[in-house]
Amino acid sequence: MLARRQQLWNGANPSTQGGVGQVGQSPPQQEDASATAFYEETAKLTGKSARTVRRKTQIGQDICDEAAQELAGSEVANNQAELEKLSKLSATKQVAIAKEIKNGARKRVPGRRARGTKCDPCDRGRIQERGLKGIRSAEIALDLLGMFEHCKESIEFLRDALNGNAPWNRKSQPDESCF
Repeated sequence: MLARRQQLWNGANPSTQGGVGQVGQSPPQQEDASATAFYEETAKLTGKSARTVRRKTQIGQDICDEAAQELAGSEVANNQAELEKLSKLSATKQVAIAKEIKNGARKRVPGRRARGTKCDPCDRGRIQERGLKGIRSAEIALDLLGMFEHCKESIEFLRDALNGNAPWNRKSQPDESCF
């Protein structure tokens, strides 16, 4: 929606588009000035930051129309982190994933979570299971190398951390002898 608003805004404000602008500016600087003016004006109107407007506009520009139509009304359509992941894919992949989401074959866009987003509680169990398998594999490898006893405390610490028993998860105060 913001991408479409930017197109309309650029049409209504031709003096801020590339090719016309302040004397001495090269066209890329003029385009940056136009975009900055759009982001700032839209931010004032929406109560969002210019950075948020810029990010949402970029997502809107990067997602192809067909994928956007397929996602309309889905939970993913209102999830900025999911849309950002989708926007980084090719148009063909965007459409294929959007159709899978629409048909219920998929709930999320594949890929890494965006920084700052919380892990889905369902994923935590899977992450814990994978971590424990990794620890078991490390124990076997260390045993074969004859280093298991040397690393035993570290492995126990990792296992405790994965099970939620790490020192930073305990509610009791740390032992003063640690300081």
